[in-house]
Amino acid sequence: MGFTCKKTKLMDGESVRCSTAYTYYNNKIPIGRCVVTKKIRGNFKGWVNVNNVVIYEDHRGKGYCPKMLKCVLNKYKNNKMYIEVHKNNIPAIKCYHRCGFKVNKIVKNEIIMIL
Repeated sequence: MGFTCKKTKLMDGESVRCSTAYTYYNNKIPIGRCVVTKKIRGNFKGWVNVNNVVIYEDHRGKGYCPKMLKCVLNKYKNNKMYIEVHKNNIPAIKCYHRCGFKVNKIVKNEIIMIL
């Protein structure tokens, strides 16, 4: 079966409005997840925000994050996208760069990256 990316339920605390959760699997074993939210107001109105990106601890350091994100981003390829990351989260920043995100601006401790 290999790698697949499927819609899954949102978790408690994740915004239900305009959001979709995805879990990334390797042969039916969940290895990570993220949430995609279509913004309906604010500075990024009409954009897609990729958030709550996580690779589960046992699967980190194996190159899965860019693969998972590319799988999810492909579903939204006709949308403008952005992601926010803490400026000290170097592994995530490197992953997002590999997926094509570029730094747009830095606000306090957060980096906003756009695709």
